[in-house]
Amino acid sequence: MRTIFGYLAVCICALVMFGCGGGGGGGTGGGSKVEPDPVPTTAVVKLYTEGVLPEGTSLAGIGITINLPAGMTVQMDGDGKVAAGTVEGSGVTAGKATLAEPDYTPATDTAPAKLSFVLAGTDAEGFGTGEFATVNCNVTAAVTPQATDITLSDFRPVDLRGAAVEGVTAAHTAEFK
Repeated sequence: MRTIFGYLAVCICALVMFGCGGGGGGGTGGGSKVEPDPVPTTAVVKLYTEGVLPEGTSLAGIGITINLPAGMTVQMDGDGKVAAGTVEGSGVTAGKATLAEPDYTPATDTAPAKLSFVLAGTDAEGFGTGEFATVNCNVTAAVTPQATDITLSDFRPVDLRGAAVEGVTAAHTAEFK
């Protein structure tokens, strides 16, 4: 009987000594610290055309307005104009379009900020559907916008003759960094 109690005492001591370690998190050593998710400071918005162009039709230009949610802005230069590199042709317009000076309207209490621009094709053959522009935005630390908070309006695709193109729509994605 004494032997059983002796083994039992040794087992309990072993469990107490070896069973209560680890776990981390408490004290100053061994635990991992949980860091909050980083707050985004920039957003890269990619614009796309979707749909099927009529047979024999190419796009020659696109006009569009991006409505930015609260806390999203674009960088301005010292003259109060949209800074170079804020809007760039990309995808199907990379190297095939020129950008007219973008127009930025800051947000008010009743309206979102707006960035409007026109890309005009420089290639005689025009360009097709797909990604057509990249817009770099600033995000203030006080907000965490979502891609769905950004909306598009005043989308105007035109063909090589300058006529409006039907059946093509605009879409976007946004990556927050």
